[in-house]
Amino acid sequence: MSEPLPITVISTIDPLLRDSTTLAVALDTPGAVTLSYTMGRHSIRRIVADLTGVLEDHEIPLDHVCLNCALREDVIPTLEGLADLDRWRYAVLAAPVGAEPQPVAEALALAGPQLRLASVAAVATLASLDDDVLGADLLSDRGLALTDDDERSVAEALTHQIEYADIVITPDDDPAGRQLLDHIRAADGQHWTGLHHFDATRLFDQHHDPIRAARRTDPRYTEPIQAGTSSQADHGLGTPWTLDLHSPHPFHPVRLMASLERLGAGRLRARGRFWLPTRPDMLCVWDGAGGQLAIGTGGPWDGIEPSTRLVVTGTGNERPRLRNAFADTLLTPAEMSGGITRWVGADDGFDPWLGESAAAA
Repeated sequence: MSEPLPITVISTIDPLLRDSTTLAVALDTPGAVTLSYTMGRHSIRRIVADLTGVLEDHEIPLDHVCLNCALREDVIPTLEGLADLDRWRYAVLAAPVGAEPQPVAEALALAGPQLRLASVAAVATLASLDDDVLGADLLSDRGLALTDDDERSVAEALTHQIEYADIVITPDDDPAGRQLLDHIRAADGQHWTGLHHFDATRLFDQHHDPIRAARRTDPRYTEPIQAGTSSQADHGLGTPWTLDLHSPHPFHPVRLMASLERLGAGRLRARGRFWLPTRPDMLCVWDGAGGQLAIGTGGPWDGIEPSTRLVVTGTGNERPRLRNAFADTLLTPAEMSGGITRWVGADDGFDPWLGESAAAA
């Protein structure tokens, strides 16, 4: 049996950057085949190519199947078919622009012995990173929405790609963009600069660990990327900073509802976890980017001591507001005294985001 086909997954929010990166890797890696997916209005276009040209160009109807399901169902058999031909030494999977790499990466990690997921790379431009990860543009504003109901911001899509990736590739080396990137990329990840200044075969020498990669985006393990960044750090306006707001106390549900704008508005990237005394067994997820805020449930705490921790990155003057809002929203020691039993099951106003509490249901 031949060696498994090593695969690197490329994700980005820029169509030109995706295609130029895919081509650069193919040109620099003898024996590489590329598998690219592009979203249409009601279909996905699959293109298989190598340095000899386009080998396959096929439209896959989406019907009512979700994008992630359609990708998983097509990517695995397509790559297995390419591996069976024993014609190529490497494979590049270029995900649809704006797509999150985690679902397809996790499916590839569980695929058969013909395939080996070597790395997941996110590609971004440092010169525009401030606007791309902190700005308010929606994907639809740039004509990049994956579906008609894709209401994600550019910041949400790109930060999820960067935070999950093993490697972040940037074609430029803008100093301000590099500083910001270092605040949001994975602490155990790598940053490669210049599409033609690195040995692309190194992408296939890596060994993607799906458990470690999933931990990077798991709110249970949210922590600042930059060592030494703290709520007391002194930075000039415009310089990237990261606040680490944490407490063992839950948020007061009424004060949280009133403080959502104070905590979530502005050119910020914020992620983490919190808990409410009305739902002590539920880990609540905080995910904000570009002025949009998503709140949801992350399931049970699974034996982990409940805590509230928000890691917020920005470049503006929001830090005093965020520190004060965080402190004001937590339950006070007096409110915590005597335990939280009296809170459990009470109407907290968060059913639209978190579902009915167990007691109410």
